[in-house]
Amino acid sequence: MTQQLAGIEELMMTTEIVRAMSDVLGEGKNACKRALERCNGDALLACGFLTVSSQPVAYKGDNYQAWFDGRVQESARTFAWDNNQIIRVDPLATLR
Repeated sequence: MTQQLAGIEELMMTTEIVRAMSDVLGEGKNACKRALERCNGDALLACGFLTVSSQPVAYKGDNYQAWFDGRVQESARTFAWDNNQIIRVDPLATLR
């Protein structure tokens, strides 16, 4: 019984995260859910993934995957949690 309740709570949390991602990014809930699964539940990384994957790319190097992963990490830093919502953060704010 307690495992079932834990599963329901986890599903509710995932639903709330997907909704928050969809609200801030303007992406569909299915795309947000797939990105969250691909990023092993890391919502901020999933936001970075969706942001980078929706941009046109003209990369001509040898290791595209490493370059792409680096861009996702950089983009993920522009998001943060605030009162159970995902918000965009000014990336230059730490330099001021």
